[in-house]
Amino acid sequence: MVLNAPPEVVCGEVFNIGSGEHRTILSIAQNLIELMCPDNPPSIIEVGDRPGQVLRHTADNKKIEAVLGWKPRTEWNDGLRKPSIGIKTMYNGGKSTFGCVKYLL
Repeated sequence: MVLNAPPEVVCGEVFNIGSGEHRTILSIAQNLIELMCPDNPPSIIEVGDRPGQVLRHTADNKKIEAVLGWKPRTEWNDGLRKPSIGIKTMYNGGKSTFGCVKYLL
């Protein structure tokens, strides 16, 4: 959509694109592990907060919706599922093991 927009509308602008839903870092890691390593899930080790710790990610889509009329059409898990299939194949011959996840976390 941004690529097809008039240059005078999008040049020099930054647009956030995402689900618009709050996601904790832990929930993102858990979702990736569930998709990529369902048979052999690795443990998540929490090491405590650090200075500037990011607790969640939320893409604010208000600007791109106002300027270009864009709204998310893909559910969170569906959006993760498609690229995870390719990543599993690329990094680990399609096998679902911890090796395929370490590149993502």
